This record gives sequence, structure tokens and C-alpha cells, in this order.
Amino acid sequence: LIPKVLLNLFFLAVVCSLAAYLFWAQAVKRLGVTSAGNYLYISPVVTFISSALILHEQVTLIGVIGCVLILSGVILSEKLKF
Repeated sequence: LIPKVLLNLFFLAVVCSLAAYLFWAQAVKRLGVTSAGNYLYISPVVTFISSALILHEQVTLIGVIGCVLILSGVILSEKLKF
């Protein structure tokens, strides 16, 4: 049990954190800080879709409305740059 827990912690700490940092650095380099920051809000949408596809969780109307609102906000913030 302990080696499995340690392996999972290692994976989360090193692999996931490292991948997230590398992707973030590339996004900032290519898009700039403001645009990259706007795309952070898509994370709940990806989580919602992934949980439905991978974990077979129920898709609710409030979840779909939330995703539409998030995507609308990101699109508007990208279109209406000040």
C-alpha cells in the first residue's frame, strides 16, 4: 500500500506539476500573459467534459449552462481586448 501511495504522490507532484508548468510557460510565450491568463478559466470546462467521458458522471443542465457561460466569457475577453 505505501509504495503505491508514494508512487501516486510522485506522479502528481512531479509529472503533473511539471507538465502544467511547461504548458503554462509555452502558453505565456506564445499568447502573452493576458491571453494565457484568460484560458485558465477553461479548466472547469475540461474537468466537466472529462468527468462525463471518463468517469461517466451525469451531465446536468446547470453544468452545461456553467460551461457555456465560461466559454462565452473567455471568448468575449479575447475579442474585446482593451
